[in-house]
Amino acid sequence: MTGLIDYLKSRFGKSDKTAAEERRAAPRFTTHLERQLVVNVSLLDVNRKLDAARGPTVLAGYTRDISEMGMGIVLPDVRLGNFNITRPGRTLRIMLGIPGPPVEIHGTTVRHVKLEADEETGGGYLIGIQITHMSERDRNRYQDFLKSLQKKG
Repeated sequence: MTGLIDYLKSRFGKSDKTAAEERRAAPRFTTHLERQLVVNVSLLDVNRKLDAARGPTVLAGYTRDISEMGMGIVLPDVRLGNFNITRPGRTLRIMLGIPGPPVEIHGTTVRHVKLEADEETGGGYLIGIQITHMSERDRNRYQDFLKSLQKKG
């Protein structure tokens, strides 16, 4: 029975792991409430096809947490027109609203979970993003922003 409980804790984030045991390569910063950041997500590889498709071409959402290598974002849907943004290998263009001009991030979905509607989220999807590309200028601004969160944290 203990094995099942440990499995469920690790699977659903209720773990007794300390920060030293954390498996992530980069520290993660929670962005709830005053640190919640606006994101606009579009598909990098099919933008011309989206213009002719039905439905939105950009999904607006917010961050749940961010790190140097990835981020968790909450979006109202996983579909842009006829395209599912969580399909393996699909590159997303994420415009992240940090102080000053937004930074452009390219990334791929590594995980997604449908959220239950509650007062905090209102439902939608939690999407784990692995960052695959940023311009040097945007990466420097993003890293400076992460350092500012670490100082406040």
